[in-house]
Amino acid sequence: MGGFPEDRACYAETGQVLYERVVQKPFFQNALQQLLELPYARVALMCSEEDPNDCHRAKLIAQYLLKARGIDVLHIRANGSLLSESERLTKQTASLFEEFELGASHKALGNESKRLGG
Repeated sequence: MGGFPEDRACYAETGQVLYERVVQKPFFQNALQQLLELPYARVALMCSEEDPNDCHRAKLIAQYLLKARGIDVLHIRANGSLLSESERLTKQTASLFEEFELGASHKALGNESKRLGG
């Protein structure tokens, strides 16, 4: 469920990850199912990004869980406050969602291209 999948079909020609393709892939669906089957009441997915607007976990995983499964993920901010995914989406600009239905990564493929053979 990482932000830079190995499957080259998940990338635009510009090197951006296309999350609308990622969510359709078996590796994503299988990982998501494993996540949903964890026997715990709460699960935390950690990230180094403080702002969920900069994080693939929000743009890919949380957005998919909300839209496809009705699960509203809570993002823990640096100050300890919580921001729900539905709240995050309502604060987004319209232009972001006009461009990407599920929110493709704005980070171009960088060092990962060497690992992916690109």
